[in-house]
Amino acid sequence: MSGDGEITGPVEEPGEGNGGENGHDGQDAGDEAQRTGLPAKKERRPPIWREETTRLLWAPFAEDEVRHKYESLSNVTLQIDQHEEEKKNLTGSLTARIKALKTEQKALARELHAGGEKRNVDCEVIRDLGRGLYVIMRKDTGEVIESRPLTAEERQGRMF
Repeated sequence: MSGDGEITGPVEEPGEGNGGENGHDGQDAGDEAQRTGLPAKKERRPPIWREETTRLLWAPFAEDEVRHKYESLSNVTLQIDQHEEEKKNLTGSLTARIKALKTEQKALARELHAGGEKRNVDCEVIRDLGRGLYVIMRKDTGEVIESRPLTAEERQGRMF
């Protein structure tokens, strides 16, 4: 008989072999007959049905189970420690990368806000001796970025 909820047939209780009650095999009925002078009656109780079932109940661990649980706990604890160490290393590495990216992000935001950036641009220097001007002009746009009177040295001629 195994399995959850398996029902077996009726089972005689101890002392019911001759139909008696309380394990006396009809002794009480015989006593009654002697007292009253009437024939003894056999009493019959309804059958008892038994079945097997499984329930979730508290069960203490055996020694080998406790030992196995401690080994498992130790292994899990070591794995957690390893993963936390990896996390620290990754976090440090990622923090440095994120910091560098944020620095770049801020620089890009400032440049975009300003609408441009400083960079080396090819220019042409013009010494106009006839008008006495020293001029620096951008080659890419033709914009004059500096214009001033020539110094005495610059009026003397070409300087190399």
